[in-house]
Amino acid sequence: MLRGAEYGQHYQVAEGTAARLLGSEARLAPGDVEIVSPTHGVHRVRRTPMLLQSRLQLAPSRVAGTERHVAASAPPSYGFWNDMNVRQLRYFLQVAEVGSVTRAAEVLHIAQPALSRQIRSLEEDLDATLFHRSERGIALTEAGECLRESAVELLRHFDRVRSEVRDRSGDPRGELTIALPPSMSELLAFPVVQRFRTSFPNVLLRVFEASSGVLDAWSMVAHGKADLAVVGSGEPLASLEAYPFIEEPMGLIGPAESGLALDKPVTLEDLVDRPMVMTSRPNVGRMFLESAMAERNLRLNVVLEVNTRQLVLKAVQSGLGFTTLPLCSGCELLERGAISMAPIEGVVISWLLIKGREQGLSVAGQRMQLMLRQVAHEQISTGRWPLARMKGFMPPEGGLPPPLST
Repeated sequence: MLRGAEYGQHYQVAEGTAARLLGSEARLAPGDVEIVSPTHGVHRVRRTPMLLQSRLQLAPSRVAGTERHVAASAPPSYGFWNDMNVRQLRYFLQVAEVGSVTRAAEVLHIAQPALSRQIRSLEEDLDATLFHRSERGIALTEAGECLRESAVELLRHFDRVRSEVRDRSGDPRGELTIALPPSMSELLAFPVVQRFRTSFPNVLLRVFEASSGVLDAWSMVAHGKADLAVVGSGEPLASLEAYPFIEEPMGLIGPAESGLALDKPVTLEDLVDRPMVMTSRPNVGRMFLESAMAERNLRLNVVLEVNTRQLVLKAVQSGLGFTTLPLCSGCELLERGAISMAPIEGVVISWLLIKGREQGLSVAGQRMQLMLRQVAHEQISTGRWPLARMKGFMPPEGGLPPPLST
């Protein structure tokens, strides 16, 4: 018998004895292990092929020539595989991403035969074929797709735990991924990145410009591809927590000589006869505006459609038409006198900070959340972000703002 802890509770581990499984009697087969927990009862867990939904991590070790299994804590929503290691999972995900062992080996800077052996070993441990192999390359099998979905979560959990442990011994370390809307590039994204890098040089920061298009910030956080994101208001997902952040008007943006002004709001009716240069669908700002116009049986006169904010603003500066964007999109150009802007009456966009509900933010993530609010507050209070208002609360150092009630 061995003793360990599962979520702070004691348990015993033994092999080759009878076990109760889901309330019925069962005899342990060779290779099975028995987990006896005061809180969870007796569980039978097979060593192979995988413990995808197990609440425990089984780590094989050998002491005095006798094999034993030590259960360790793991997240309640997913488990670990006893014979796999973190490196194998990273190798697997890289091969899956590029669709080639050769290219993956180049990216990983290891020899192709060594990578192939690791993939074969992983398949043997799982007793499953992970890739379809052909002359045209490789593709994931159904089992491979299942592993990829879980492996991303597992590795993110591992990285988060490692970062949290390291954080307790000094400055935040590890990795942090955030997704920010393109409209906030100048006013928020770059100032925050610059300040964060200066304050936390040991954290690898990844920043994505994500909107409602190709890179959807909602889904990035929901699928564990980003730790934190700023998004336009929408229906919150059950797996996410949303925090009020900033509220600002949608703006009509035109050439410098068009006579628009921040102190002279325009109505939705004023947009109808203007030639409009719009971002391609899906785009949260455009869909928000078109929904408001549809309620009044109005339609935009779209003469040009492009898929980047930069090209939209370039076209407006050149006199090709007008556009509608959150006011923060044009503040830097307005300061330079390159465009003119006016708020649109009754059309307000609410920005939210979102994070995963199940995964707690690392220390680096908490510092980033605080820093986003601090920089936004500075830009608004100094007038660089006109007509915007902070929402929610400024969290204390290391704290978190209250979640958005739904």
